[in-house]
Amino acid sequence: MRVLFWSGTFWPHIGGVEVLAAKFLPALSKRGYEYMVVASKFHPDAADAALYKGIPVYRFSFHNDLTASRIDHLVAIRRKVTQLKQAFAPDLIHINAVGPADFFHLATTNAHAAPSLVTLHGQWNDQIETIVRDTLRAAHWVVGCSAAILDRG
Repeated sequence: MRVLFWSGTFWPHIGGVEVLAAKFLPALSKRGYEYMVVASKFHPDAADAALYKGIPVYRFSFHNDLTASRIDHLVAIRRKVTQLKQAFAPDLIHINAVGPADFFHLATTNAHAAPSLVTLHGQWNDQIETIVRDTLRAAHWVVGCSAAILDRG
């Protein structure tokens, strides 16, 4: 099974979600699952493409481009994400925590048809409520780390 792991942040950024993913993905890879990670690029020196324990990781400056006023940046990211989804052809898209980067997932849902699983881990700010609601509506499954988080979603 091919899984596109869509995450707002990923290793080496350190936090609970990142540590969980850093252990979870290699463990499932050893069991035969094939992963590709799409994550936000927070540090300008971070590589756009890298491998983490044999798993391809692609980073995009989602947050910076969403707040920028240049449409060409948004179009370029959308095109690159579309190409990645088409080339990888995942059987499942796992959105690991909701956030602003989900805008680009939603904008490329027609690139490759695959069911989506959303895992809710924590709070999100009200500024991205529309993106979160659209992401949850488009999901085939929604799971959470607690009943309170699921109630918010």
